[in-house]
Amino acid sequence: MPIFRYTFKKMLVSPSTWITLMISIIFLMTPLLVTTEMSQNYLSINAFKIISFYFLALCLVIFIAIKATQIFRSEINDGTLLILVSKPISRSRIWAEKWLSFQAILVMYCFLTIFISTTPVAFLASNFKEVFPYMWLLFGTALLFDLIISSIALLLSLVLNSIAFIATMIGMAAVSPILGSTVDTFITTFPSQYFQTSQAFIIYQKLKTTLNKPELDWVKDSYIKNNPQDINEEINKLMNYVYVSFGKGSEYHTHQYFDAVKEQEALKGVIDGSHPIVNVDKVLASHIVNVSNLFRQFQTQSYEELMTGQEIIPSPLWKEFHYTTVEYNVTYLTVLNYPISETEYNNTQSILSKKQMLRSFNVFYQLYYIWIGISNNSNPAFSSAMDYTLNNDPYLVPYQKITDDTYKVNLDSQQKKKILNFAALVSVYTMLGIGLLGVSWFVFNRRDFA
Repeated sequence: MPIFRYTFKKMLVSPSTWITLMISIIFLMTPLLVTTEMSQNYLSINAFKIISFYFLALCLVIFIAIKATQIFRSEINDGTLLILVSKPISRSRIWAEKWLSFQAILVMYCFLTIFISTTPVAFLASNFKEVFPYMWLLFGTALLFDLIISSIALLLSLVLNSIAFIATMIGMAAVSPILGSTVDTFITTFPSQYFQTSQAFIIYQKLKTTLNKPELDWVKDSYIKNNPQDINEEINKLMNYVYVSFGKGSEYHTHQYFDAVKEQEALKGVIDGSHPIVNVDKVLASHIVNVSNLFRQFQTQSYEELMTGQEIIPSPLWKEFHYTTVEYNVTYLTVLNYPISETEYNNTQSILSKKQMLRSFNVFYQLYYIWIGISNNSNPAFSSAMDYTLNNDPYLVPYQKITDDTYKVNLDSQQKKKILNFAALVSVYTMLGIGLLGVSWFVFNRRDFA
């Protein structure tokens, strides 16, 4: 493959390749490091995803524009391509080898940029084990982004002159972060209550598939249908009694000597009888353990925190954990009992329809959605409330009519679809990238380079 080797070597030794690579790494690393420092060494996964996608997309478009000029445009301008196509080599082979060399340099760029720039951030963040998987997800999304944008760039480099081509690619780089941040937000805005309701519905569906019927009915009666204040007081009294009986004394309520592991051992001991503490409702204790474990993100979280949302400060032994509170707890489900009027219901359905239509035509957002939507689809119960609202990407919540002018969430529905399906989008944009490649191949074979 002499054409492949020649083209790849030409791009590899080009100073612009390495200068752009270093600038991109620094450009991407700086805001990520600042974010990590500002969040006290705890890097929000959602912040990491948003920043890394925006900056990588911007850098990648610029890099593709620079390298695409070396594939066809510069050789068209200096007459090298005219000499090459006049030789007894098929145009399809010339195009294929040049495209492969282009992709090889872009894959190298994506890999080095992502893993060099984000590895220090991952180690500095206290939750670095959660960051590493997203580095691979970002790499995969970058390859899809590369397939589409590089196909467009190759096509434009064949039909536009150098100035027009560079101007077009710079314009694309400038608007991609703006369009990727959901431009439809300025046109259609959901009420905040809808985000809370849709997220609570997802959590309820998770509880429904995990808990047995008595526990699920207890959650419904204690938190969704009734005021949870009474049951929260019962939980607080029980946990305090367990602490006193277990030898912890009243320090529990001063938040000075909270020990999550000891608490878990004590409450489970109450249930199985290994810690025979009197005057404890074992049924309530069982509910607390089984329900709160579904919301557990860190072993340092207290049962009371998981059940009531009350923040419990860990003991000095657990100070290395910078983040102990849970974003979602059982009391969050109370929003499912929130009634809306027929007007509110119709407005919500109208907004959903508009967003679906707008996002169907927003290519940059759809690429962004593939990246940002992965974790929310796979583990929606553990996305923070603020992150979920800022993503502006709600699930479709089913409602049922209660009276002539009142609607409530239908808890028996299994519906929890998102506005866009990122799995389908991957297939669509893979085919789109291949289709654009086919167009550039056709133009290359038909163009007269004389």
